[in-house]
Amino acid sequence: MALTLDDHLEAVANVYRREMLLALTDHNPQFDRAALTYGSNQPLEDRQVALEMEHVHLPKLVDMGLIRWNRGEHEVKKGPEFEKIEPLLAVLPGRRNSLVDDQSP
Repeated sequence: MALTLDDHLEAVANVYRREMLLALTDHNPQFDRAALTYGSNQPLEDRQVALEMEHVHLPKLVDMGLIRWNRGEHEVKKGPEFEKIEPLLAVLPGRRNSLVDDQSP
């Protein structure tokens, strides 16, 4: 599947997907957030994020070919299409929490 600019923008539009992709630029592989926050003793918000990662965000990035995800090992690696999104990620390092909330001039 050839990814379009819209696909790349959709991939980084969510903070959790963006954080995972940015983390992979620094360290490949990563452990998925779901594995780290899935325990019942975690705050509800963390468990909700874990569920979103497992059922929405990581599968979306897999479908795009941007990551490879080994659910059993809770390991995320760069996918076959990852190099195509790297130029976009390169302009985001100072904006890991938001693309539009930065109020600096």
